[in-house]
Amino acid sequence: MALVPFGRRRGLARFDDHPAAAFQREMNRLLDEMFGDLVPGFTAVPAVAGANLWPRLEIKDEEKQVVVSADLPGLSPEDVKLEVKDGILTLSGEKKGSREDKTYSERWYGAFSRAIEVGDVDVEKATAEFKNGVLTITLPKKAEAADSVKRIEIKAA
Repeated sequence: MALVPFGRRRGLARFDDHPAAAFQREMNRLLDEMFGDLVPGFTAVPAVAGANLWPRLEIKDEEKQVVVSADLPGLSPEDVKLEVKDGILTLSGEKKGSREDKTYSERWYGAFSRAIEVGDVDVEKATAEFKNGVLTITLPKKAEAADSVKRIEIKAA
């Protein structure tokens, strides 16, 4: 919930000048600094209407691979870091920008981090492609992981 005193019913007034908006931005920054490395996937949520997690993801768990797509408009490959550890893909980085304090903006700038469970994947064969603001990560599943899948029959009682 936003700390600014303007609700949806009143519309998005120019709340950037309000002291509560500056307080919220500072609290988000402090929370990111304090907990960003301790809690995988933690990031303070930007105070933009309808925003809950950033970046937005699409995850496809296919038979032989896991494909993760992330919307990262305004970023370049140098702004993003990818790591896989213990079956967890961590996507992190920072969206840098500068603006004057008196400018109304719904854009969001700052550090971000998302952690996605991808299971037992072959990290050596993983690929990542950045095109038109969309990062697509392809993680082939290990052959042993695919072989270990067994269908369990359900019997009626």
